[in-house]
Amino acid sequence: MDSIKEFKDMQVRTYMSKKDRNYYFAFIKDKRKLVKSLPYKHKEECLRGMRLAVHNALNQPIFKAKQFGKNRFYFSMVAQNGELIGSSIKFNNIPEIESVLSSFAGREIKVNFKSWEEEEKIAKEVKKKKQRIFEPFLSERFEEEINIEAYKNNSTNKFHFHFEDLDGMPVVVSKAYSSEEECKKGIALSMENAPYSNRYRSFLDPAQGNYFELTNKEDQTIERSVFFDSKEKEEEVKGWFYGVHAKAKAAKDAIQRQKEERIRLARERKEREETIRLKAEKERLDKEARLAERMRIQEEEEAKREEEIFRLREEKKKKKQERREELARLKEEEKQRSEERKRAEAAELKRIEEERIAEEQRLKEEKDRIKKEEKRIRDEQRKQQLSERTQVQAEQKVRKQEKKEVKAQKVAQQNVIKETNASVQKSGTSGVKIGIIVVFVLIVLALLYSLLR
Repeated sequence: MDSIKEFKDMQVRTYMSKKDRNYYFAFIKDKRKLVKSLPYKHKEECLRGMRLAVHNALNQPIFKAKQFGKNRFYFSMVAQNGELIGSSIKFNNIPEIESVLSSFAGREIKVNFKSWEEEEKIAKEVKKKKQRIFEPFLSERFEEEINIEAYKNNSTNKFHFHFEDLDGMPVVVSKAYSSEEECKKGIALSMENAPYSNRYRSFLDPAQGNYFELTNKEDQTIERSVFFDSKEKEEEVKGWFYGVHAKAKAAKDAIQRQKEERIRLARERKEREETIRLKAEKERLDKEARLAERMRIQEEEEAKREEEIFRLREEKKKKKQERREELARLKEEEKQRSEERKRAEAAELKRIEEERIAEEQRLKEEKDRIKKEEKRIRDEQRKQQLSERTQVQAEQKVRKQEKKEVKAQKVAQQNVIKETNASVQKSGTSGVKIGIIVVFVLIVLALLYSLLR
């Protein structure tokens, strides 16, 4: 939520606090919050409070300035009906608070903290006046008790309406309508169904409180109320809607009595405050003296603490310097060790490379030697094969020669036999015997020759 109104040279802005989830509005000048409101539970209440605050600020509000401590001041902004609008920030000196008060009042104001209240009070109670937001196009009365206000939201270009109770607070806030005609139809439908008590459904939200929904005769939800602090407040608002005017009047009278009671209590409280103020004024000097003594003691203790803090800071700085030096030394040693490791690794790599080259050279020589040995063996094998082949050829040649000689011997033997046969035929039996003997002798000679060979 971010609604802004202009007030003189200031802005009045609404916002939601992230701490307590309540809504506030503040008077802001030069990005500085001068006055902050009381907390509101609902944003509609905060918007109404902001409008009333701007209205009261423009109609000369009452300012109540107060002092606490030695140089701390603030003021409260109060409406003419005695309602607190908001409280200012804390100021360090009187001229500063007088300047801010003069900005609000539009004239020069001098502050007297012993008994101070702005001179110009408007005794006449401010009449209740409807404050429309954005661009209202419709405002009417519902059964002379509840206001209906319709308006257009300029930021969303949507139309809304809400019902207000006797105090002007929104109690039913409508949904968004896309056009003015639809918004008016929603108002007419709500007014048509509001007088029937059986068309209200009550609910309880554990986190936010009681609320009700207004339905039509088909039991369809038309609009929804805001959250109420109690079931009684919810029933009271519903009574206003469906025509229980006696209850509404009683509630209105009760509100008037409460206002009168608040005025009486405020008067009594003012008298008590005056008595307390006189008593407090008497005790103020003693308190200031005690405060001055405490401040002196605190200043001495603060000086001691600052001296101790300075000493501890110096010791811490010295220790930090020593740690830095130690880290630098360790870093340098680590650097040296790293360089030594690198040199050792480089030497080891060089040695391994040399051994690898030597091993490759040895393997190459061994390979060459093996190749030479294999070549020599092949040559010897080739020579041996050639010699064996030559020897076999020579043996074959000898065997062929022997075969020729044997063949020649056989031919000679045959010839001898033939000749012997011929001689035997000629010479008879004696001749046969001699031939046999000769043949036998030849055979023996042939065998001896072959053995000698």
